[in-house]
Parts: sequence; C-alpha cells; structure tokens
Amino acid sequence: MADDEPSYIDYEAFLDPSFSTTSFANSLVLATNNPSDTPLDLSTPLSRVLFDVQEIDTHIDTLTTKSALPLLEYTKDHAESGERILQEVEAQVASLTEGYKTLEKEVIERYEAAEQLEAQLAEIGGYGAGSGKREDHRAMVRSSNTLVSLRQVLLASRPGEEGEGLERVNVIATLKGDILGPAERNLISRSQQIIREFSMSSLLASNGTSQQPSAASTYAQTEDTKSRTTSALLTLYLLSPALRNATTATFEPALLISALQDYLQTSLKSQGSAASARQ
Repeated sequence: MADDEPSYIDYEAFLDPSFSTTSFANSLVLATNNPSDTPLDLSTPLSRVLFDVQEIDTHIDTLTTKSALPLLEYTKDHAESGERILQEVEAQVASLTEGYKTLEKEVIERYEAAEQLEAQLAEIGGYGAGSGKREDHRAMVRSSNTLVSLRQVLLASRPGEEGEGLERVNVIATLKGDILGPAERNLISRSQQIIREFSMSSLLASNGTSQQPSAASTYAQTEDTKSRTTSALLTLYLLSPALRNATTATFEPALLISALQDYLQTSLKSQGSAASARQ
C-alpha cells in the first residue's frame, strides 16, 4: 500500500482511548468480504493486519534509530529524577521516623511517667483522701524522684539538650499545668504537714494530754512517725529548687531547711511556754 492512502496506518485511530479491537476486526472482515460469502475469507484481513503490524514495527524501529540519543537521554533523566525523588522520600521518612522516636521518648514516655506519678500520689492519700485506705508515705519519695526526673528533662531545653523543643508540644504544657505543678505542690504541702504534726504530737506528749497506750502500740506508733517524717524530709530535700549549675556541695535544699527551721522555732516557743507555765 502507498503511504498516501487514507486508510493506511491511522495512528490517531489506534491511539484513541475509545479504540475497540473487536470493532476494528469486524470492520476489517466486512471490508474484505461480501456479506453473502460462505465461508468468510479470514486470510486476507489477517494478512492485512500482519502487514500493518510489520509496518508499524518498522516505523518504530526507524524512529528509535533516528532518535536513539534523545531517547537515551530522556530515559537517563527519568531514571535520575526517580533516584532523586526516592532519596528525598527516604530522607523525609527517616526524618519522620527520628521525629517519632523523639516524640515517643520525650513525650509519650514522659506522659506515662506522669501517669505513674499520679498513681503514686493516689497511694500517698493526697488524691485519694476519704478512701479509707492508709496512706503510703514512702510513695512520696517515689513520686518526688519521678518529679525530679521529669523536671530535669523539661529544664534541659537548650539546643542539643534532651528537652529541646518540648515547650512547643501542647501535651507537655498540659502535663506541666495539670499534673506536675499540682503534684509538686501537693507533695510539698503534705510533707510540711507531716513535719508540723510531728511537732504537735511531741508537744501533746510533753504536756501529758495524750492517753498512755500499751508499750507495743507506742513503739509501733513511734516507728511509724519516724518513718513518715523521714519520708517527708526526703521529699522536701528532693523537691527543693536547684540552680542549673548546682553541685552536691553547693546545693541548698531550701524547702527542707525552711521546714526544719519552722519546726525548731515552734519547739523552742512551746518549750518556753511550758517552762513559763510551770513557774
């Protein structure tokens, strides 16, 4: 066939999205046969299809030969672009993974620690008052240690430090405002109360206003008072604010010192009042 025949290799028809192979085969058979022919001649349309396929293959080969260099460059550019995109995506995935690990370490784990702190406070009795259960004063020390650990992370907010950027996380602000702050105030208040009660019990004993229990009961109460007071003193020591560069030698536990000073002043005043009353 000549190249100028209208029906010869209609590439636009083949490339049309609506092109149907079934319709094309049917029209080709009808074009090479009469409707009354029996049987139909299929060899002629098949030969035409094979000839057209060979012509298309030759045309593709000619185009690729003439445009080999542009095609290779195009393929190379696409491969390099794909590689760059893959590297960029992998870098973004790595960044997201690292960010999640940081989030998990600095937020999720800290929030779990805060939940543990809340449970410890419930053991103390400050949050579970009225439950009828005896308070666990040793939980005050455990809670204080948890608070100190969280405080150290939150204060380490300089570039490169463990808590850098945490202040921008909403859950951290909620953690500090709703759990850590109230928990610390509750622990300090409870510890100061225990020390004051220790002082009052001593005054009552010295004035002889308390009943005389059995020896075993007195010993148990004394040991419990000593243990509870020790926990309160340790709690005030741990929760006393410290400067960033403070060392063990330079650290001054202000809360503990203040509580002891108040205790001594109260004891001295009480002893003075008792001495005056006996004169």
